Amino acid sequence: MSEKLHKNISLLSAFSIAAGAMISSGLFVLPGVVYTNVGPAIILVYFLGGILMIPTIFSQSELATAMPKAGGAYNYIMRILGAPAGMIAGFASWFSVAMKSAFALIGIGTFLSLINPGVPEFQIRLLAAGAAIFFTLINLFSTKHSGNLQTIMVLTLMGILTLFLVTGYPNIEMNHYQNFFAKGPVAFIAAVGMIFISFGGLTNLASMSEEITDSGKNLPKAMFLAFIIMMGFYILVIATVVGVLPHDILSGNLTPVSTAAKHFAGNIGLILMSFTAMLAFVTTANAGIMSASRVGLALGRDGLVPEVFTKLSDQHKTPYISVLFTGGFITVIILSLHIDSLVKVASAMMLFLFILNNLSLIIIRNINLRNYRPTFKAPLFPYLQMFAIGVYLILIY
Repeated sequence: MSEKLHKNISLLSAFSIAAGAMISSGLFVLPGVVYTNVGPAIILVYFLGGILMIPTIFSQSELATAMPKAGGAYNYIMRILGAPAGMIAGFASWFSVAMKSAFALIGIGTFLSLINPGVPEFQIRLLAAGAAIFFTLINLFSTKHSGNLQTIMVLTLMGILTLFLVTGYPNIEMNHYQNFFAKGPVAFIAAVGMIFISFGGLTNLASMSEEITDSGKNLPKAMFLAFIIMMGFYILVIATVVGVLPHDILSGNLTPVSTAAKHFAGNIGLILMSFTAMLAFVTTANAGIMSASRVGLALGRDGLVPEVFTKLSDQHKTPYISVLFTGGFITVIILSLHIDSLVKVASAMMLFLFILNNLSLIIIRNINLRNYRPTFKAPLFPYLQMFAIGVYLILIY
């Protein structure tokens, strides 16, 4: 019988974990690249990408409140679709989240090179690896402390982004929104597929449901709050960036938010938003280590990886072997592998997981299990889930 994890993650900490996993490179790096393909319609691209997350948020919330165990999607896919699907889902979840965390930490380098263009790539990787080790140690000692640190970072991030919106709004030029759909519908749909992974980290919170206090109520609340608030920041910040920066400066820009801040606030704005971007990358990495390590714990409980992954520390009740392995895996990726190709694999894995999530809900609702008692019920079942599966298959393609 495996030990149980402590329930010491509050609603605020759960919100911060979900929000921190949602906002990083998708806001601070990707918009300049996507803008090149779709122009001002990028605002609707992000809005539609967020809307397409809603069916999976509903499905994940229902399943996680019915089966609040470490491992999240893996845990219930394993029990509903069987061991083969569960094993694929488990490893896909574990490694896609770990790879996304590695990408987030490497992303810090983009902003270091903005401030100091001569910094060598190896130094960037060493700094990212050091950050991975630091957050691995934080997660070893206490999930509560790690969650509290995440809360401080996310609230700081939201405060600075609010300042960016307030000071940037007077500098918006309406003519920057002209020719809104100039690139056409094909480019628009392709762009939705490109940015979809920006919101993928949101559902990782389900893997920590065993540790969330009153998870039946707090887990859905945290996910919906994180989704609504962070979606608001995504849309408003990107709309501000498009309105502030001329087309030739924004197109292909890898630091769009920081460049926009420099445009209306000088070097102070550049430095402040670069710091904010690095903070966002760090929150994503910290949330990734927390959630990915719980998938390793769940795989160990089911005997799909060595039982040593189920070991909890005597004092803090954290799955220290799984945390160490996850942190080590992230560090190795940072130091030795090309992150861009790994992110594409991670994106496909995440979309595949979303398909299995929605399929699992369709199956378990139709077999009418007596002991299936979720505290949250997904609305518009099964139409939303069937629609989501079809769209996700198109996005993978």
